Amino acid sequence: MKKYFFSIKKKIQYKLLLGDLILIVFSLFIASNIRVFILHGYFAPQLAWQRLHTVNLIFILVHPIVLYALGLYSPNQEVRGLRKFFYISWGTIVGGVIATAILFFVPKYLVGRTIILLHLTVLSFLLYAWRFILLEIVKSRNYRTTLALIGRGDIVSSFIEEINNDPHTEFEIRQVCIVDSIEKECLWLNENSMNVAPNVNELLSRNMVQALAVDTGFALTNDEIRQIIDFRFKYRKRVEDLTELYKNSTGKVPLSYIDGRWFMSNPGFQGAPKRRYLKLKRFIDVAIALIIGTLTLPLIILAAVCIKIDSKGSVIYKQERLGMDRTPFNCYKFRTMVKDAEKNKHPIHSKENDERVTRIGKILRKTRIDELPQLINILKGELSFVGPRPIREFFANSFSKKIPFYELRYNVKPGLTGWAQVHGCYAVPYGLEALQYELFYIEKMSLLMDLHILTKTVRTVLGLKGK
Repeated sequence: MKKYFFSIKKKIQYKLLLGDLILIVFSLFIASNIRVFILHGYFAPQLAWQRLHTVNLIFILVHPIVLYALGLYSPNQEVRGLRKFFYISWGTIVGGVIATAILFFVPKYLVGRTIILLHLTVLSFLLYAWRFILLEIVKSRNYRTTLALIGRGDIVSSFIEEINNDPHTEFEIRQVCIVDSIEKECLWLNENSMNVAPNVNELLSRNMVQALAVDTGFALTNDEIRQIIDFRFKYRKRVEDLTELYKNSTGKVPLSYIDGRWFMSNPGFQGAPKRRYLKLKRFIDVAIALIIGTLTLPLIILAAVCIKIDSKGSVIYKQERLGMDRTPFNCYKFRTMVKDAEKNKHPIHSKENDERVTRIGKILRKTRIDELPQLINILKGELSFVGPRPIREFFANSFSKKIPFYELRYNVKPGLTGWAQVHGCYAVPYGLEALQYELFYIEKMSLLMDLHILTKTVRTVLGLKGK
């Protein structure tokens, strides 16, 4: 988990965030100084600092959340031109409006309108400049680690394809050694101009890379193992298991790389999750469900009225899904489709531009408001906020026949959101892809992981990216 959260991509995001936090405080200070100058005709930094209160630091919390929701912490974003400046300014203004609205309830510490306007103006320029400088530095330097691969042809090919399709990857693959003779003349090697070594000894002796990844799914000879260990210590190189490297790079378990022995030897799948973690998670689930339910009650009532006016049928839609240990339960949602959408048919998964979705249903799905009734499932203990998404038995049976280890997802409580969902995967038609993300979550599940998923979910909701 540590390697995933401290990859090069994450480190760039952390630097962006740290710089933003400093600039938000600095911008408030500058705005207060300008306000003092307007009132008194001279700069008085001490007086300006006294005008700022601890409560005003709500801006430090709100601004980054809005910027994150707008995708302004992506290490691959393009920061050039007026369009990007206005986009950053828009995020800054929205954050300022939200923070001011919150401070409205503590009028004693309310920031003046002049200071707010100055703060938003100054901060927009500072955030734009900070992103431009940092990301230009990142682009000018080659942060990628040169990598050599040793393994079976199909596995090496799959890994190369995954890495090449990731614009944020921290690896540049320079060499490969294919250990099964059938795959040694693969077309993809020639197409990618890959440096192919005939054997392990030849690849290691070239010493052309900074790191080595080994597919341990095949039997290495004792001599090859000794050579790899010598390579690690003699040249002080980084040596990784290819499966572990894939997991930490993509956030999913590569089922095509492993077999049952991998699960048996993996600590993340040995024993049950810690009881302390499960109790704390349950407490947090109930507390957050009650808070969200209370705060969104007017929205829930409004949604119910709109559904009733827009189309015939019940407001709440019940659908049987499989929970922990494959136990069936009724999952509640606001109805977003026409009445009897599946009448006399097999279960059909929703798709893009589904004709069965009502006008109000499209809005509810886009904003995720249709999921609010599932707070009842959370309070009943059938759902958690974070976990594998519960699916219907019809689809579950189909996936179980086609995908190995699919039943492992039922060993933990399902969730309102999950690791697969924040990566754009849903149960259908992304069965295999979704399961690989879900297995990564099951292996790494912790409060830190749950918080990370909830943060990404908030970004999806605020960015109106719901499906």
